[in-house]
Amino acid sequence: MATKKNQSADAAPPTIGVPAPAQLVLRQRAEAMPRKSDAHSPEYIESMTREETHRMLDELHLHQIELEMQNQALTAAQITLEASRDRFVDLYDYAPVGYLTLTDGGLIADINLTGAALLGVERGKVLKQPFARFVSPDDADRWHLHLVKVMKQDGRLNCDLALHPLEGMPAFVRLDSSRFIKDGQALTVRVTLTDITELKQAEKMLTASVAELRVANENIKRAERAANAGAYFWNFNTGDTQWSDEFFRLFGLNRSSDKASYETWQAALHPDDLKKAEMEVADAIRDRKPFVQEYRVVLPGGRTRWISGHGDLVFGDTGQPQSLNGFCIDITERKHAEVELTQYRNELEARVLARTASLAQARDAAEASSRAKDIFLTTMSHELRTPLQTIFGVTELVMLGITDPQQLDLLGHSLRGAKQLLAIINDVLELSSSEADSLILTEVNFSPRSVLDEIVADQEEATRAKKLRLVTEIDPAVAAVLRGDRLRFKQILLKFIDNAIKFSERGLITVRIHCGKQDRLSQCLRIEVNDEGIGISPDQQARLFQPFAQRDGSTTRAHGGIGLGLALCRRLARLMGGETGVSSVEGSGSLFWATVQLSLPGESAGKSTA
Repeated sequence: MATKKNQSADAAPPTIGVPAPAQLVLRQRAEAMPRKSDAHSPEYIESMTREETHRMLDELHLHQIELEMQNQALTAAQITLEASRDRFVDLYDYAPVGYLTLTDGGLIADINLTGAALLGVERGKVLKQPFARFVSPDDADRWHLHLVKVMKQDGRLNCDLALHPLEGMPAFVRLDSSRFIKDGQALTVRVTLTDITELKQAEKMLTASVAELRVANENIKRAERAANAGAYFWNFNTGDTQWSDEFFRLFGLNRSSDKASYETWQAALHPDDLKKAEMEVADAIRDRKPFVQEYRVVLPGGRTRWISGHGDLVFGDTGQPQSLNGFCIDITERKHAEVELTQYRNELEARVLARTASLAQARDAAEASSRAKDIFLTTMSHELRTPLQTIFGVTELVMLGITDPQQLDLLGHSLRGAKQLLAIINDVLELSSSEADSLILTEVNFSPRSVLDEIVADQEEATRAKKLRLVTEIDPAVAAVLRGDRLRFKQILLKFIDNAIKFSERGLITVRIHCGKQDRLSQCLRIEVNDEGIGISPDQQARLFQPFAQRDGSTTRAHGGIGLGLALCRRLARLMGGETGVSSVEGSGSLFWATVQLSLPGESAGKSTA
């Protein structure tokens, strides 16, 4: 016996929840033996041979090992579920951008950890605080105008603001805001906060650099206007040359000792500039046009001075040039400034390139933030849905292989929790897809009556367990077959009914489908689900269709959910050309309604319905 037990313990364990064929036979035989009418009689036990007794003990031992393995599988499934839930919370709270929801008065109703960090305060202390409290006083008017525009317009609006966090350094953020509408009045604003502090700093430095360049150019122009000019005259026929006193000074010459002549002018020029200057004068005479030239002169002591020479030709009656007159000005400071400006421009270009790279990085970071949601959706779809499906399969297989009521109850709790988490993940993904306009509606023919019947059949067990009555009413004017997205229509209807069951402890739940506006191409259906449950207070109704909004903390703990279902219903209804709403009296039940626009199928649409 001991040898067989050791072999069983050391053998490779069977697949969790799926007994091997030999083990299944042994277990069935072991379980069948106690059901025999004479299995517990002394005569039967005494009549068993030694071999039969050993076989029975081995079978019972194998059964015990299997139960222990199933218990280990249950523990592993629970650990995986908790890890998946923690991963979901981390993906939302530590998103690369801040998410917050504001009331129509600008109060913070919800915020993730990234958003709270940008405001420099703990998340628990920022709720119900006015967002304007964290806006720089210089941008207070800008924020107020932005909020007013968001409340009056559809679509998303952008605004850059300076923040003064309660803790930390001031920062700049880009707000991406959109409103949510109920009965034509703005209820709340969803805001995405992107940190653009580095981008703003780069823009400020670039603006300062441009201003510096503008000042430098003005200084150059001012220097040119302030410079004194030296005049000259040269008669080609007589060779007579005359220079003003300022001309002598500019060239470093002395009127009393130096003669004004073309040769003296040539001797004063820098050797490297002489040939070029002579050719420019000769070209101007040949081409019969004024000229402007720049060259250096060598002053006593070896210093150089930059000169700008301007000349005009005078022609005689025969058309031949007779004289040249003009003036020269000192442009040394300008040349030095140009050299410095060139160096500065090169440095500025390098700085601009660096700033451009910084701006590009900031732009890439902003674009990455806008793509963060797509990455978030891809990560959640792969990292959360896949292991949850594994949990479902393994848990269901384990439940098929055990009979212990306590273990079945524990596994049932685990399976229900995993399904609830999957529903939450699906709601988040679909809500995000609708926000990103990536949710595409399908067009099929379907019967509203058959959809409602399916839901009622699916909810029969839930209503019976809570002793509720679920009745349906369909307007005779509703077409037997309509065309639209059957899945989204069912999703809205199912969410309303599921909430009615969840928040009702007694009474009647009535589901109605009315026909609203109709033309020859379409019908507008109004879905109503009326319950006699706990009801909803007015302030809770105002935020009920917002993402992550719930009735209150106590009902959240009692009934579960994270407040995405109704927000998704509103998005789906709007995609289908309708709207959603609620009317309720606290303690006296609620009526949730939604409208959807569905097409009337034509002859080419086919006869099949879903």
